[in-house]
Amino acid sequence: MRIEIQVDQDCKEPKVLIITDQMTEEVKELIQKLSNDVPQMLIGHWEDQAEPVSPEEIIRVYAASGKVYAVTEQKEYILRMRLYEAEKRLDKKIFVRISQSEIINLKKVKRFDLSFTGTIGVQLSDGTTSYASRRYVAKNQTVVRNVRWHMKKKALIRGLIGFPVGVTICLAITIIESLIVGDGRFYACVPEFVEMAGSEIMAVIIQTLLAGLVGSVYSAASVIWDMENWSIAKQSGFFFAIAAITMMPVSYLLNWMEHSIAGIVSFFLVFLVIFVVIWITMYLIWRRRIRALNRDVQNRKSE
Repeated sequence: MRIEIQVDQDCKEPKVLIITDQMTEEVKELIQKLSNDVPQMLIGHWEDQAEPVSPEEIIRVYAASGKVYAVTEQKEYILRMRLYEAEKRLDKKIFVRISQSEIINLKKVKRFDLSFTGTIGVQLSDGTTSYASRRYVAKNQTVVRNVRWHMKKKALIRGLIGFPVGVTICLAITIIESLIVGDGRFYACVPEFVEMAGSEIMAVIIQTLLAGLVGSVYSAASVIWDMENWSIAKQSGFFFAIAAITMMPVSYLLNWMEHSIAGIVSFFLVFLVIFVVIWITMYLIWRRRIRALNRDVQNRKSE
């Protein structure tokens, strides 16, 4: 069987024409293969020449400076199509998108690595390293047209829910503290704050409002953990800053900490330890996902 490829710049969609003197089993098998959803041959341009590029040879496809490139072991071709068009022509079981601008061949992946800051690196067979968005690694490729509005709306809803949550947690803490004292009385507020507020009812009102405010800020700021294009370190840092800026003044005002340098420092250190634990937990969760992803890559290579 003779195969010819004709490159036509005016061609919008590849077309296959079979010329034969009779319908043989070989022709029927060829038609069956072409009819199936199989990866399509790509046409790459290199040094003013157009060449067919086999998907099996492609290491990665990426977009940069308004162009789309296909990288193989030998050359780097320009593809005269958009990235999503190239993605449609590639086998989805082998080629996966790791970011908005890059698609990789899993069979050309050496391994995935998670850095200490939470950045996911992808080591490829040609020695290069690409970086994956955790949003794509988690296989969540839902595109939201207006991400900023979506995040603001989510933060507002969470903030409203967080107010009663903050009040409830504050109430639970006061109940536990009263039980620890064990004299049968309920201590709604710290005595020093009651004295400063002028009355117990005023102290309770102020404390309830501030506890609700802390709950709202914490809940609204939790959308930071949904920004999966951020590293874990960046997420933790921003959330820690917002939480500290909110919690420290409120704790000082309500006398939840000693009004001294030692009291402020010790309260901050406890706060810092809690967030270090949160960061380590998030890191371990993603390291476990990366290990599972590496196992999946090895399984696909062996298929």
